[in-house]
Amino acid sequence: MSLSRSGSPTRSSTPRASTGGAEPRPHSATSSAPATRRPRRPPRGRLPAGRWLSDQRRAYRAGAMSGERAAALEELGIVWDTADAYFALHRTLAAPPHASALDIPVGQ
Repeated sequence: MSLSRSGSPTRSSTPRASTGGAEPRPHSATSSAPATRRPRRPPRGRLPAGRWLSDQRRAYRAGAMSGERAAALEELGIVWDTADAYFALHRTLAAPPHASALDIPVGQ
């Protein structure tokens, strides 16, 4: 910014490049912290699908969901208990022989 003849601040006429909000800001010589990327947030009023589904499952388990809503979601293919669905598909809850967690074999 610069000052006009009257002494009030004015904006520079040089256009600034838009970063779009996703790119990191360059490291400033006056700043001691490096620029970091911010995770993208959903638009206001919208939830990611995974969070929405978790909320629906929580409401279903708590008994706070109407039977009509539960039936409508079941028609869409919502699975209320993922462990039950896995068991129905594989007939076991045991990890497969090749499974690992943190590079440690956990399978049978």
